[in-house]
Amino acid sequence: MFPFVLIAQDSFPITIASGNSLVISQGATLNIAGTELIPDSDYILSGDNTNQISLTNSPETVNNTETMSKVFGFQEALTTFSGVVVFNYDESIMNDVSHNAALYIFDDTTSTWSEYPDQDSDDFTVTYGFDGTVPMSKLTAGAENNLSIDDNSNFGISVFPNPVSTNLSISGFESSTNYLYNILGQLVLTSNSKNINVSNLEKGLYFLIVEDTNKNKTNFKILKK
Repeated sequence: MFPFVLIAQDSFPITIASGNSLVISQGATLNIAGTELIPDSDYILSGDNTNQISLTNSPETVNNTETMSKVFGFQEALTTFSGVVVFNYDESIMNDVSHNAALYIFDDTTSTWSEYPDQDSDDFTVTYGFDGTVPMSKLTAGAENNLSIDDNSNFGISVFPNPVSTNLSISGFESSTNYLYNILGQLVLTSNSKNINVSNLEKGLYFLIVEDTNKNKTNFKILKK
């Protein structure tokens, strides 16, 4: 287990003054109160305006379920971070979340939480490798499979599994036309099938539009892993 000291509630472990910056070198580790940022290439936290990273020792409620009691906030969102995030925790902050936990990321631009599955098998750490396409305004850990990347099940439509590595299934329509766009808004796939093979796509975030025979459209965010 990675040792760390839990900082008082609503603290600011890092403050970057206006006009300054903090560079995390490729392969180096920035440890923020037990959460590690390990970039694939040099990553700059800028202080064009005063930029703070906050730590709150109280949980977020996501999909009616509380997260662990350690939530990081990024005043200037990490919009292009490519590399590994390791969220270290101990029993004192688990808040009834089991060791089968996932990373939760909040995107302030869309006001949505997204879940990213743990990529290590160790207790007391949650690890995920990001590709630079996921904006991070808040970061914490919570129950696995509590939060899909996007959920429109209230409309009778579901897309699963999400995140997906090979085959994406769509249920709720007898017939639909499905359009998949990458993060740049480019159309990468069109299909009329309920089962879509995405194994050849690069890892990252995609946007799926499911259009029924009446031209009604439902949008999903899909994470290709």
